[in-house]
Amino acid sequence: MAQDSESLDKLWRCPQCRGKLRRITDALLCSESSCRLSYPVVDSIPVMLIDQASELSSDDWQAALGAHDAAGS
Repeated sequence: MAQDSESLDKLWRCPQCRGKLRRITDALLCSESSCRLSYPVVDSIPVMLIDQASELSSDDWQAALGAHDAAGS
């Protein structure tokens, strides 16, 4: 039985710190402020490799999470 993507979203964890990941437009973003890694999603497939992730600045990370939370409201 296949799971829908919402169910899978709840299971994803950051490979670096094990924090929860949040799906944003074209990436999965770590929700931990000490980590702030963003993992790309290429052709609908998350690339969960630490060396392929980008570390966001604190301001960019907060803005991305804020935009995600506002869209989900």
